[in-house]
Amino acid sequence: MEIAEKDIVLDGVELREIRKNNSDKHQTSIVTNNKKIDMKSVATNMFSRWSQENFFKYLRENYDMDRISYYITNEVDKELTVVNPKHSKLTYRIKKLKEKIDRRKLKLFELINENVHTEIDEETNKNFSKQSQLREELQNLEARFLELKQERKQYPYHIKVKEMEEDVRYNKLDIESKLLQNVIKMICYRAETNFTLLISADYKKKLNEMRALVKSIINTKANIMPDYKNKTLTVELYSLSNPRDNKAVTNILVLLNDSRTLFPGTDLRLIYKFATH
Repeated sequence: MEIAEKDIVLDGVELREIRKNNSDKHQTSIVTNNKKIDMKSVATNMFSRWSQENFFKYLRENYDMDRISYYITNEVDKELTVVNPKHSKLTYRIKKLKEKIDRRKLKLFELINENVHTEIDEETNKNFSKQSQLREELQNLEARFLELKQERKQYPYHIKVKEMEEDVRYNKLDIESKLLQNVIKMICYRAETNFTLLISADYKKKLNEMRALVKSIINTKANIMPDYKNKTLTVELYSLSNPRDNKAVTNILVLLNDSRTLFPGTDLRLIYKFATH
């Protein structure tokens, strides 16, 4: 990669800008505030990340990667020890109440501090009234705080799944089928990508056209003719929509035939050709 770096300032923040010069003279900019990592690592990590994001974006759009076929749930091991949900909820309420008490104490401190060097007047009396209200509110909050802490003691921090109430008992989504489907989709994507690379000589940088051609080939009707005597399995493709695509596929068929690949699980050698040629 042809890369260069310079310091820039955006909204008063000093940043590093790393630019990559592409073969078509278009420049790609990366902005980071990481001053420790070197320029080459920044570029490598970022473009690797983009490649991964493009991969998953394509899978979502063309292979329905995110689709969950069903929502079957399985029970979690009943002997599994987990954090007690009731204990967790009370801990959260205690935490929030403590934050509220601290805010009230801070406000009370500010009101008291205002009166330290202030002569008694109407405004000061209002201040005393606010202090009184805050003290009363603090007493109620602190009393509620102690009640919640006492209530939490009734529930152990850890319990077993079988000890949980039925309506809140943990379970898990059965994901084995989805994982298997995703693995198959990813294998298909990699096969499609490798096929796309083989036809890149005819289409050069037009990746969308190459992938569209691959999909067209996948959806094209074909004759499959096994010959057990000569141990071959011939796949006859029908002509595609235009001569350019036919030429690209013809070149690929030559490569595939030269590989002398056997159909999985058999001793039949695959032979590819056009039905109309």
